[in-house]
Amino acid sequence: FPTARAEGQTADFVRSSDRRSNDIIAELIVSGDFGTASETSKVLVEREDQFVADIVIEVLENITARNAYILEYMLRLILMSVSGAPVLNIDAIRALAEAADSFEDPVLRGDILVLIAGSGERELESAVLQAGKRIVTSLNNGNGTVTGEEAYEIDAYFRCGRVFPSAAFKAQAAAVVSLARDRRVIAIGRSILKEFP
Repeated sequence: FPTARAEGQTADFVRSSDRRSNDIIAELIVSGDFGTASETSKVLVEREDQFVADIVIEVLENITARNAYILEYMLRLILMSVSGAPVLNIDAIRALAEAADSFEDPVLRGDILVLIAGSGERELESAVLQAGKRIVTSLNNGNGTVTGEEAYEIDAYFRCGRVFPSAAFKAQAAAVVSLARDRRVIAIGRSILKEFP
């Protein structure tokens, strides 16, 4: 394990870097030990150059069954760290959307839905509907109960309806509302459905 001094030097390097060093930063996240990877992911928020699209893609390309839990966590840290001003191109958002269904972390899946909604790209509507299908299945299997993290994902899903309004989304959202037992989820869902004709 690296010493605290070594971790501090890594953090200093990330803070002072820009997108020209993104390949090195991606390597620190993918191949470094947990401490180095998490520190690198967290301090991206302190970097002046917030472009992280190629870092995200590199992490996605290196996810395996063996390291999925750790790299999903690193993706979550990256997206959280730049959530105030995420600089992701459509390729990175598309790659995240394609991978979202395989992720176990509902907060990460919710963060991806937020990015999809923010992109406004119609081609990503299918990823929103796939998320709705997964949510309906989960609610059915769990008798309508949700954790706080799952509620976050559902909230992000509902808000996609404002960007990608469709009959298919409306039907899915209505199913989520009818299955859910969480009052906040139900209230947000009903509020979104009222906006549909």
